[in-house]
Amino acid sequence: MKRYFHIASRCSVALFALLTTLFIMTSCKGKVLSPEETLTVKLDSLFNERYAVNGNDSLSYAYPGGAVLIMKGDSIIYDKSWGVANYDNNTKIDGNTFFNIASVSKQFTATSILKLAEEGKLSLDDTLDKYFPDFKNPLFKKIMIKHLISHSSGIPDSRPRDDRNFVLTATDMQCIEYMKNLKELNFEPGTAYEYMNPTFQLLYAIIERVTGESFDTFQRETILRHHRQWLSHKEPTRQAVSEQYSSEYRDVRQLLQMQ
Repeated sequence: MKRYFHIASRCSVALFALLTTLFIMTSCKGKVLSPEETLTVKLDSLFNERYAVNGNDSLSYAYPGGAVLIMKGDSIIYDKSWGVANYDNNTKIDGNTFFNIASVSKQFTATSILKLAEEGKLSLDDTLDKYFPDFKNPLFKKIMIKHLISHSSGIPDSRPRDDRNFVLTATDMQCIEYMKNLKELNFEPGTAYEYMNPTFQLLYAIIERVTGESFDTFQRETILRHHRQWLSHKEPTRQAVSEQYSSEYRDVRQLLQMQ
C-alpha cells in the first residue's frame, strides 16, 4: 500500500507539473508582444522606477525627471515623460518641455563654421585678431579658427568658475571678456589638446560677425530647419525662463533638501 502511495504521489506531481507548463505556454502564446510593445514594457519599468510618481500624484524628488521619444522610420513608437521641469512650482515635464542641451550644441557650432568655410565666408586658418580687434595680446595672431574647433588653442579657462551666479547667468560675451587681458597660453596653439568651453563661445561670436545674424537665427534658418529640428533654439536669459523650460538649479543643496 505504501508503494502504491509513492507511485500515486509521483504521478500527481508529474501531472501537476505538466498542467502547469501547458497553462504557462498557453498564457504566453496568447500574449506574445511585438518588439515595440516589448520595448515599451521595458522602458516603462525602467523609467517608472527611476522617475516615480507617488500614489497621491505628488512628484517624487529622487531624480528630477526626463522625456523620451523614440522613432522608427517616420513613426513614433515611444513618447513619454516623467518628473518635474521646475522644482519651484512642480511643473511636470511633458512633450513641450525644452531642455538645456549644453555642450551637445558644440556640434552645431562646428557645423556652422565648416559650412561658412565651405562657402568661402571665412577660413579655418583665419586668426582671432581678425574678428576680435579688442584682444590686444599678440598671442591671438597665431590662434586660428581651426584651433578653436579642435580644442587646441591653448587658451586657458579663466572664468570665475567659483562664482555660482556667474556660471548660471553670464552671457557668452561676458564669458570671454577675460580674454581681452589674457597674458599667456597654456601651450602653443596646435601642439596639445585641452577641452575648453569659452573657445566655442568665440566661435559663436565669429558666426554672428560673419553672417550678420544672431546665432539663434542662423542655426534655425541654415542648420536646423533642413533637419526638421525647428523647435531647437538658444536658451533665453534666466529672467525670461518660462514653465516650458527645464534647467539646472542655483544650489544643489536646495535639491537635496527636497528628497
